Amino acid sequence: MKRTAIEDQNTANRAAQVQIRVGHVCPFLSREHIQRGLSSGRYAMTRLGLERRCTRCGEYWPADTEFFYFQPSASGGLNCYCHDCYRSATGRQPGQRVSTRQKEMA
Repeated sequence: MKRTAIEDQNTANRAAQVQIRVGHVCPFLSREHIQRGLSSGRYAMTRLGLERRCTRCGEYWPADTEFFYFQPSASGGLNCYCHDCYRSATGRQPGQRVSTRQKEMA
């Protein structure tokens, strides 16, 4: 019986982790990072909240993963291109591998 209780707890923990990953998130930004972004024009504060400017199309979009891909190596945690610009610039989504045949054709 103990084993079943442990398995149920592990299943519940996995379900909780999946729920955390689902949905769109806004990476945590320090106050200094936001102030630098606002002064440089990279970010804008609107009635919708904090928005980020896409460096390709120049439009402002909410600064979350619904409009920008998550990129841990970026200073703000978001890619500099919005979803549409990234797809049109690269022809793929982040993490999608390029086959050797596609490399040869390019």
